[in-house]
Amino acid sequence: MMRHHPTSENDQVSRDLISQQHPRSASLLLLGGALLLIYIAVAGRLWFFLTPELDYIDNADIQLFFSHQQLSSMFLKLALLLPSVLCLAAWLSIVSKRRVPDFRFLARSHVLIVFVLVALVVFILVTNFVLQRTEVTDDEPTYDLQAKLLLHGSLYVAPPVEKSFNNVFILPGQKFTGQYQPGHPLMMALGMLMGSAYITIIAFGLLQIILVYKISLALYADKKIAGLASLLMCLSPFFFFTGSTRLSHSTSSFFLYLSIYLFLRASNENQSKFGYLFGLLSGVCVGIAFNVRPLTALAFVLPFGIWALINVFKLHKPLLAKYSLLTLGFGVMLFVTLCYNKAISGRYLKFPYLVYNPLETPGFHALAGGGAHTLQNGVVNLGVNILKVNSALFGFPYSLAFFACFLALKPKLFADRILIGVIAAFSFFSVFYHGMGVSDTGPVYCYELIGILAILSARAIAKINSAIREKWPTARNFLAIFLFISFVFAGFGYNLEKAVQLRALTTSIREPYQEMRAAGIHHAIVFIKSLPRKGYVYGYRNNSPDFDDDIILCRLLGPDENARVIDRFPNRTCYILRYDKSSQESIVSPVARERLVKPANVLQ
Repeated sequence: MMRHHPTSENDQVSRDLISQQHPRSASLLLLGGALLLIYIAVAGRLWFFLTPELDYIDNADIQLFFSHQQLSSMFLKLALLLPSVLCLAAWLSIVSKRRVPDFRFLARSHVLIVFVLVALVVFILVTNFVLQRTEVTDDEPTYDLQAKLLLHGSLYVAPPVEKSFNNVFILPGQKFTGQYQPGHPLMMALGMLMGSAYITIIAFGLLQIILVYKISLALYADKKIAGLASLLMCLSPFFFFTGSTRLSHSTSSFFLYLSIYLFLRASNENQSKFGYLFGLLSGVCVGIAFNVRPLTALAFVLPFGIWALINVFKLHKPLLAKYSLLTLGFGVMLFVTLCYNKAISGRYLKFPYLVYNPLETPGFHALAGGGAHTLQNGVVNLGVNILKVNSALFGFPYSLAFFACFLALKPKLFADRILIGVIAAFSFFSVFYHGMGVSDTGPVYCYELIGILAILSARAIAKINSAIREKWPTARNFLAIFLFISFVFAGFGYNLEKAVQLRALTTSIREPYQEMRAAGIHHAIVFIKSLPRKGYVYGYRNNSPDFDDDIILCRLLGPDENARVIDRFPNRTCYILRYDKSSQESIVSPVARERLVKPANVLQ
C-alpha cells in the first residue's frame, strides 16, 4: 500500500514551475553577467584594485571624508554589482534543482571550531602579508612604547633630550610615556613576553568569535542564529583588517563582549553556583574596557546598566547581590585607572591624553588645530561612519541592509531591543567626539559594534529566509545564494581593493626602516630630518625605554639639541635620514658630528 507524501507533491509542483520558468531565467543570467562584465571593465579603468598613488588628506580638510575613488567604487558597486548579484541569485534559485542548505548546518557543534581555525589563518595572513606587521597609525608605536615601559618595570622614564625625542602622542616634559591608559599596553606586553604583541591581539579576535556565539545563544537559545552570527564575523573584512593592527580596539572589544557574556550568566536566575563570581568578573571586564577606551565602554554597557537598574528596583535579592559584586569589580578597576592618572598627570581625574592635548575632551568646543566641534559636525561624522560601516562590515555597500530590514520588522524581543540600544547609545555618544578615527582599515571607532551588528544581521537573515521559503517556495534558495554571491564579489572587490591599498600603505610606512636595515647601520644615532607622508603616520618608531637600541632614532633639530644628543650617546656613529619626494624614497647618509652642531643651514 502506497503512502501519501505531500512533501513529494510540493517538490513536483516546484519542479514543474521551474521547468516553465527556465527559458525566462536566461534573461536574468544574461543581464547579471553583462552588469558584472561592465563593472569589471570600469573598475579596471578606475584603478579600484590597485591605487596608483597613496593620497591621504586630513578629515578636517575635506567635505565628504571620502576620496573620489572611494565614492566611485561605492557608487558603481551599488549601480552595477548589486543588480548583478540580484539577477544571478534569482537565476540560480530558479534553475537550481538541489536543495541549498537553509542555515541548519550552522547548528552543528563543530562549526564554531572550524570558524575559529579559519579566522586564525586569515589573521596570520593579514598581519604578515597585508599589514606586514607595520603600524598604520601613530597610536601603535605609542602602545608599543607603553608596553615596553611596563616590561621595563616603569610607567615612564626621563627622555635623554626632551625636544629631540618628542614624538606623536608622547607626553611633553620629563615623563616619557604615551598618552593612553595602560590597559591595552599591558595586554600587548603579555604578548611580547610570549614572543610577539600580536599573539594577544589575535587571541582576542578569535575569542570574540566564540563570545559572539555564546552571547547569541544566551539571548536567543538558537544555535542557527549563534552559528550564523559567528560566520558573519568571520566574513567581515572590517573585523580582520582592523583586528590585525596593534590598535586598542581588539582589547576593548574583547573585554566588552566578555563582560556582557558574564553579565548574562550572572543575570540568569537558574545560575546559582557561579553567578556571584560571574557578576564580579563582569564588573572587572567593564573596568578593563573603560581603562582602554573610556567613552566606548560607557556607551556599550549603558543599555545593560539600565537593565540591571530595573532589576535592582524590583528588589530581586540574588540579582541585587550579583550586581553589587559587579559594581565592586568595576570600582576596583576604576580605582586603578584613577591611580594611573595621578601618577602621570598629577590628578586623579585628569587622563594622560589631556596632558598631551587639553582640548581632547568630548563635547562641543574649540579644537587644538583650529575651528570647533559643533553638533552639526558630530552628526556629519556619525553619518559618514554609517556609510563606511555599510561598506566595511561585510565588504559590500549594502552591509547594513539586513540590520535595516530587522528594524523595519519592528523587533519585539527584549534581547533585540537591548542590542539595538547598544548601537543607539554608541551613535549618540559618538556625536560628542570630534574625531573620525583613521579609517584605512575601516571606521575604527565603530569596531566594537561588529559583533552586535553580526548578531542582529543573523536574526534578520533568519527571519527573511523563513518568510521567503513560506511565501515563495520556488525561490526558497534565493537568500542563501544571494549571500554567497555577495561575499564572493566582496572578496574580489572590497577585500582585494583594501588588501592592495593596505599593503601599499604599509610598504611606504616601513620603507625608511627597511632603508636603514639595507644600509647595514649598527650602533648609530639616526637624526630624522623628514619621513614620507603616507597615511596617518607622522612620527617615527619610538626607542626602547632604556635607549640602548642598536639604532637610536631622534629628531634633527638645532645645534644645541643635537649637541646634547651626541653628548648623551658619545660612542655612536651619526646619520641623517631624509625623504626625497622626487624619487619617493628615503636616503640615509652618514654625517660628521661637527656638522650636526653647526647652524641648521649647513645641513640643507
